[in-house]
Amino acid sequence: MTYESALDSFWNRFGVPAYLSGLVPDDAKFPYLVYERVYPAPNDVASGVVNLYYFSSGEVEINAKAREIRRALNTQIHHDDGTTWLVLGSPAQLNLVNSENSNIKQRQINVTYNFNAKEI
Repeated sequence: MTYESALDSFWNRFGVPAYLSGLVPDDAKFPYLVYERVYPAPNDVASGVVNLYYFSSGEVEINAKAREIRRALNTQIHHDDGTTWLVLGSPAQLNLVNSENSNIKQRQINVTYNFNAKEI
């Protein structure tokens, strides 16, 4: 499996639509998450973010989903080029406010990507 496919598969396992950054459809329905494909150099580390969006007057649902995602990190994905550890970054999460609509809730989860290349 390619790195891209492995990463896409991981982010699409949380029961909400997951879109690659820059490819969110104009008609996307809440809730959804937006992730980056981060490409660390072989045997190196890089950082990225995942943004989770909900439309709600409350915080319970988005906080539960963000907690589910954070708990799923510190996991290893396998791909054709080796393995990549997805680890919770620091700060772990930011709760962001939408200045145009207070019902749009956003959680930014920081992720560290640790890429381990296959031995050749």
